Amino acid sequence: MVNEVAESAPSVANFQKWAAIFVSISVLGYLGYAVLFVGLKSTGNVLVSFPWLVYVGVLALTLVNYSLRGVKWAYLLGRIGVRLPFVMHTLVFTTGLSMVISPGKIGELLKPVMVSRMTGIPKTQTVPVLVAERITDGIAVLILSSVGVGFYYADGVSSVVALGVLICCCFGFLAYEPISDLSLRLWERVPFVNRAVPKVRESLGALRHCLSPVPLAYTMLLSLVAWFAECVGAWMVFKALAVEMSLDAATFLYAFATMFGAPSPGGIGASDAALVEGTILMSPSTTLEVALAATLLIRVATLWFGVLMGGILLFRVDQMVEAGKRWTIAQGLWKGEVKP
Repeated sequence: MVNEVAESAPSVANFQKWAAIFVSISVLGYLGYAVLFVGLKSTGNVLVSFPWLVYVGVLALTLVNYSLRGVKWAYLLGRIGVRLPFVMHTLVFTTGLSMVISPGKIGELLKPVMVSRMTGIPKTQTVPVLVAERITDGIAVLILSSVGVGFYYADGVSSVVALGVLICCCFGFLAYEPISDLSLRLWERVPFVNRAVPKVRESLGALRHCLSPVPLAYTMLLSLVAWFAECVGAWMVFKALAVEMSLDAATFLYAFATMFGAPSPGGIGASDAALVEGTILMSPSTTLEVALAATLLIRVATLWFGVLMGGILLFRVDQMVEAGKRWTIAQGLWKGEVKP
């Protein structure tokens, strides 16, 4: 089943269409909100007066996030036996950043599909690496948002708890072999569905390999530090705009907005609204135009910066895959695993 989904991963042409649509919608949405509810000129004045040297530090912290998550991606692939140069892992991970704005985030399957094409390792093993990566990211953001939810947004406690319980249940099902094996044995009795069970069982085995205790602890540490770096970047934007916001408050707000926007591609719309409204609620002296400017700056640094980098590399996917294939063949020849 997982293999079939991976085979239907979107093409470069599809992404270009999605990118044009979602970028256009986002720009029109930001401009429309600024014009109708705030005033484009007043928002522009806030942006013009922003100390742009600070933004270099904000972007640097975003690069810290991407770098640590890239290390995690390479490590998890190593757990299933993928051996590629680290620069190749970095290129694949960065290309995948362009896909966070694809519908249903289905475009993120591009990463494991690229790795499978480079190495010949079945997608039933590489797709679970993506799942493990997203699970650890989700848990890290949940932890960061739960730190101050009771103090800063008591109404959101139930949402955080419910999501935490859901993640724990899913994680328990995936990680505890007797439970998942029992479920698969039941599915084996269902006509048509039973044909996919062997592939699903193989994928779950690869996933458990990635989420065993030691790898889980290591990847969770990387995820927490990575996402906290972006929280610090958001706090720097608030401070530069004279928004009264402590580091722990900014950490909660950014993490909660990220979690709140998870259902939409790249959090477009939902995360933006949560940041604007949250800034005003947590810092009542902040004007609407300042809150909107802060949101724009934060989202450009933490979303569109990555989409831009990944989008540039997206036009070189075929070349990257061919380079990966050549490396794999060369390694096989060196080790005597492939005959010349």
